[in-house]
Amino acid sequence: MKSLSFDLAQACRDVEDRLVPRLPLSLLERAVYYHLLRHSHLESRRRLALSMARLGRTARVSGAAARIAVHSLAQKGALRVVGVSKRGHVLELRLPGQILDAGGAPPPPKPDLDSLNFFEERELRWAIHRRDAGRCFYCRRKLNARSRMLDHVQPQAVLRCKRGGMRRMHSYRNLVSCCPACNYGKRESPAPAFLRKLYRSGHLDREEFSERLRALRSLALGKLRPVLDAPM
Repeated sequence: MKSLSFDLAQACRDVEDRLVPRLPLSLLERAVYYHLLRHSHLESRRRLALSMARLGRTARVSGAAARIAVHSLAQKGALRVVGVSKRGHVLELRLPGQILDAGGAPPPPKPDLDSLNFFEERELRWAIHRRDAGRCFYCRRKLNARSRMLDHVQPQAVLRCKRGGMRRMHSYRNLVSCCPACNYGKRESPAPAFLRKLYRSGHLDREEFSERLRALRSLALGKLRPVLDAPM
């Protein structure tokens, strides 16, 4: 084993006694930090290249949870994201002494929601349902865990033909919680046209129709942001 260039025992004490309460670090962030420490500085490596899926498997969480933890650690100054590619992230972990010497804790982290895929990760799908508070975004019908579905506001077929459409397809700005009837009824229709159909058929009154159009604009502008609960 390569010789360490730092005091491991002191580093662990600094993490638990000073770093965790000062930043603060959640249990997930702490687990990810120790994993990165093990595979970088303990092996005399300054930088570490890995995918979020691989990191998630090692930490026994989803790839989305691992990505959120890494972004949060970066916001808190515990690591630096050197680069991102299709193969994964290149990370540079900072030792506790380096973080503490910088002084103070940065503002609370703000995850980059626009970079997350809210359709394929279970935890992020739940975040959309929580944001929409148990009601269908279109007809306002009450939903339960068995009846709710996710719908793409701008149809997938349309976005695939647009530049940058694949990135926007599974964004929180393009996903809503809805009932099966609206999901099947809307299909590839534009959302405003489908809302007009609901209004004409009596499923929405005039006030509800206007309110849904405003909600649609707020969604596109990124104002309806889901709250991410860090998985433990």
